[in-house]
Amino acid sequence: LEPGEVIENLSLAAGAEGEGFDLVTNKRIAEFKFARWQEERANGMRKRQVFSDFVNLMLQPTSKKKVLYVYGAERIKKYFSSKRANWKKLLSKNPELCSQLDKHMIENSITGQTLFDVCSQIEIEIIDIDNLLKD
Repeated sequence: LEPGEVIENLSLAAGAEGEGFDLVTNKRIAEFKFARWQEERANGMRKRQVFSDFVNLMLQPTSKKKVLYVYGAERIKKYFSSKRANWKKLLSKNPELCSQLDKHMIENSITGQTLFDVCSQIEIEIIDIDNLLKD
């Protein structure tokens, strides 16, 4: 935590999805993804989960800093900059979140179907957990 930062809510338990964020302080909201993406694999479920967390952070109306803590941040940032992956397909198993994002994009005049179109529109810091552990 930063100096003067106070935890308001902490919920790192499995199954907490949709019940708030993993960490809420007086300065930030954050989600944590502890799964490592497998080399040479599609990682479909991991991609859906991390993108859903990103979208939930994005849609949260707050002036607090938004942070996504992950393993392999560079790989995830590269994935989020994809101009081929379709965001609606990724959220197809979460129709409520898909609808919320669609509404947000229309209201904010954001067009496009790719992850790049969505992820490049908002400032969410993506921090590699490995780097934190090294420090």
